[in-house]
Amino acid sequence: MRNLIKSSFILLAVASMTFLASCGDGDTEEPLPDAPVVSVTSGSEVVPGGVFTAAVEVTAAGGFDRLNVYIDGTFNAEYNASAIDGVEDGAVTTFTVEVATTLANSVLDDTFEFTYEVVDKNNLQGEANYTVDISSPEARVYTTFLLAAPLANDPDTPTDDRNSMTFYSTNLGERISAAAIVASEASSADVDFGYYATTNANGFCLAAPASYPSAVYDLSATGQQWGTLNATIIKETSLNAAAFAETTTWAGIDAAFEAGTNEAGLQTNLEADMVLAFETDADKEGGSKRGLILVVETVDANGDGNYYDENDGIKIQVIVQEDAD
Repeated sequence: MRNLIKSSFILLAVASMTFLASCGDGDTEEPLPDAPVVSVTSGSEVVPGGVFTAAVEVTAAGGFDRLNVYIDGTFNAEYNASAIDGVEDGAVTTFTVEVATTLANSVLDDTFEFTYEVVDKNNLQGEANYTVDISSPEARVYTTFLLAAPLANDPDTPTDDRNSMTFYSTNLGERISAAAIVASEASSADVDFGYYATTNANGFCLAAPASYPSAVYDLSATGQQWGTLNATIIKETSLNAAAFAETTTWAGIDAAFEAGTNEAGLQTNLEADMVLAFETDADKEGGSKRGLILVVETVDANGDGNYYDENDGIKIQVIVQEDAD
């Protein structure tokens, strides 16, 4: 009898444990999805004061909530689902987004540590880091060419002859004649500077359209009626041909321009091996850009001491803050 009672208690205990275990299984919470996975698949080159663009790849199994951007540990921006194309409804869990950040106060050789942090709907987080170095792009170099003398002062040619390739456009990389502009075959808005010579005392000269001597070519509304007279700034520098050749980047051009002297709209008495720095008109399409001019050779073709004859001119080489070819 005692054994029967003892067995009954054992069975009851086992049954109770089974019941409790089954109740516990029903109350177990499902595990949370994996935390977000973030990676930066590409990043753009950045110039001083420029915009850095990163391609950020996101996988948020728990549903995307927001993307936070930090620069050197400091919060910079937040993007929620509604701010990202294709992710607005929150249903997309894997996507790539391009994130653009302006580094307005950056200078050459600065380094920035970007952190892209993704938070999902369960408040789980994932992040990726990307280091950005501020670099200087290569500048565009135009090989040696001749800016020919304007023929207005040449006694052997008609005073209205405007066909010589006297002017230059740094954005086009082309020589332009006054005749082409008068005939609307070229635009005065593209012209940055031109060659001229008047008296031997001033020698070989370069001038911006706004400073071009009217005694040579009158470009004004009462003369050739150029629609735009760009006010290019031209400076003297202490550089020579060797230093010019070593200047290959935008930053190098900036340094030469800042160190330049005798800022004006024209420069006279130019000689071979001299280097000028210039800055194009701020109102020019694309904004002002800087560059350097190397005087390769001054040409007095017939050796008469006058620098405005038909085959006279100045051979120059130009480097400018345009994308390198």
